[in-house]
Amino acid sequence: MKGIKLNEREEVVHTERGAVYPFVIRIVAGGILTIVPFFFFFPLLAFGGAGMMLLFIVAGVGAYVLLRASSKWKGSVCIVTNQRIIQTRQKGLLDRQVTYASLKNINDIAYRISGLGKSILRIGEVRVTFSGVIPSMLFANIKHPETLRDIIVELQSMPKKGSGSTGKGESFKRVHVDV
Repeated sequence: MKGIKLNEREEVVHTERGAVYPFVIRIVAGGILTIVPFFFFFPLLAFGGAGMMLLFIVAGVGAYVLLRASSKWKGSVCIVTNQRIIQTRQKGLLDRQVTYASLKNINDIAYRISGLGKSILRIGEVRVTFSGVIPSMLFANIKHPETLRDIIVELQSMPKKGSGSTGKGESFKRVHVDV
C-alpha cells in the first residue's frame, strides 16, 4: 500500500476493501455525464463556443464524479497486520486519512449487517473499539464482515512471539477465501 510503512517483523495478514455496491450509482451517473454530451456533439457545435463550453462542462463534471467515486472506493481499505490494524480512508481526490492502532489495545470487536440489500449481499460494517483514549475504528461496506472480525479475534488471541514453549513464536496462517 502506498504511504504505509510496516515495522520490523510486521507482516500483512489481511486486507479488506469495501464493496463497490454503495458507489454504483455515482459511477454510473459519472459515466453517463461523461459520455452522453458527445452524442450531442454536432447539435452543440451549431451553438458555437457556448455549445462547446456546455459539452466540456458536462463531460468534466461527469469525469470528476467518476474519478471521485472510484478513488474513494479504491483508496479506503482496512489492513490487518500481525501487530496492528491500519485504516486508510480516502475522503476526496486529495484527502486521505490513515489511522493506526495496536492489536493489544483492542477492547471489543462487533459487526453489523442491516438493510435488505446489504443482508442479501452480506455487506456490513465492523466496529473495533480500543481501551484508553484511542477512538474506535469503523470499517463500512465490508463483504462478509464476520470474516474480518474472526481474523482480528484470532490475531488478538494468538500467543506473542517468545511467549510459547519453543520460544520461537508462530506466524499467523489463515487462508481467506472471498465468497
